[in-house]
Amino acid sequence: MIDPSSENFSIAIFPYLKTSGPVTIGGIEFRSTDDTSELPSAISTSVQQLASMMFLQDDFRVASASYAVLPYVDLDEIGEALDPLQRVQSVIAYCYAAPHPTLGNTFLQAEHATCVVSVHAMVSLLQVQPQHHVTPKPAVVENVLDRVPGLRCLSNFKHHFSITSDSRIYPPVPNMWLNISQDLAADFGQSFPFSRSYRALLLLLHQPRNPIADRIFTAIKWFNLSNSIDSEQEAAIIQLSVAFEALLQLPEAERKTDRLADSVSLLLGRIPRLDEWVRQFYDARSEIAHEGKAHQLRFVAKEGKSRANGPLYHSLLNYGRQVFQLCLSAVLFGSELAQDTGLAEKLITNQQRFELLCKLFSNEAKSAKDRFDDSAESVYAIDRYTFVGESGLELDTMLGALQLAARTLLELEADDGDAFLSRLKSFVNVKRTPDQFDMLDELSRLSAMATSVWQAGVLPSPKHQVLTLVHVVWNYSFMYYFRLKKEREATSSPKP
Repeated sequence: MIDPSSENFSIAIFPYLKTSGPVTIGGIEFRSTDDTSELPSAISTSVQQLASMMFLQDDFRVASASYAVLPYVDLDEIGEALDPLQRVQSVIAYCYAAPHPTLGNTFLQAEHATCVVSVHAMVSLLQVQPQHHVTPKPAVVENVLDRVPGLRCLSNFKHHFSITSDSRIYPPVPNMWLNISQDLAADFGQSFPFSRSYRALLLLLHQPRNPIADRIFTAIKWFNLSNSIDSEQEAAIIQLSVAFEALLQLPEAERKTDRLADSVSLLLGRIPRLDEWVRQFYDARSEIAHEGKAHQLRFVAKEGKSRANGPLYHSLLNYGRQVFQLCLSAVLFGSELAQDTGLAEKLITNQQRFELLCKLFSNEAKSAKDRFDDSAESVYAIDRYTFVGESGLELDTMLGALQLAARTLLELEADDGDAFLSRLKSFVNVKRTPDQFDMLDELSRLSAMATSVWQAGVLPSPKHQVLTLVHVVWNYSFMYYFRLKKEREATSSPKP
């Protein structure tokens, strides 16, 4: 086992998923454990050692698995460090739950996407060597502080355990099987990215966190729970109903069955008997929630009062998984259209964006560069919507946002004789007055200079953001400035 003191990386391994070649999913590259080429020797050895511990059952070792090399993660305090990997795991499990077109059963189940994250560490002998009621009889641990080189591991982001080079890792459930055709490189490198059902979901992995993405990944988490080998049908129906409620944001209210039926029909259309499936599914869900079991877990292919004598068909759960995946695809497609047309930003005023910029640029807990990264979207949206009429624009807020942005830029870039930065420093140091004339007067000089700098060509950068704000704020305020200036000149001029 490698000396833990020299290691600064983590390895994430999917023991029961194979890949024929490198593939990148959500910005994370996965390779086969057969492929450790071009890796530093310490990482290559670590991958090979970890792969040798993966068993399917008895003495049958998994021939190859899929792995990714990650920066070192403290498994005791992971925080958000593993969030991208956890989302990738959720998407992999979800995509491989594609239902059979006729029978409706899923291609793979959630346990096939089991993920183990490991880091080198000194581990307790008590953790890796059971002491009681086992054969062969273990060596006696005399000192509870005894440590040996090993791996600290985290399975599926919730189960901690420790291993050594002699350990074996078995599946989370008995009777796991490996699928012949499953291949991460072929499926996520060639097939799913061009699928209408999964393309938008894979793109979502590259987007920053937002309420819609959080809602979708929450729904997927519950969907994957419903597709667990370990879940009985009754539990799976409850989990799937939670997935529907999270995805469709069904309120806590009466007549939830009607709301679900309306939402599904709105997304998928008025398909014959779809409403009937919804009612039967939710009836079963309610019986399970209140009585612990359902009287009927299969779809009765008959409507209305005659349902009791109707023929039994597919399971309600199989239908439910298919309907959920269709609804999720519809939600993602609609979200993609809304994003392409910029619908979300059209519903925000520039006054609200200026207020947000004040908060972002005031956040000294973040570096100056991070503040500019966080504000870029709002800055360029303000520029796009400058000429859309709105009420409630406040001069103080606009000037305050610009002054904060200018101060932040001066933290990043030294003056070094740069005329624009020198002028920017003068603007930052202007004291506010009730009518803001002094600041506007300085802004007029800054704007004239900014125009020439802009025309000289400045690539998108923190400086470009400040130039954009100078341009926008001046467009909003120049008429007010010249009116003030004219009034002041008239007041100061001697009377004839």
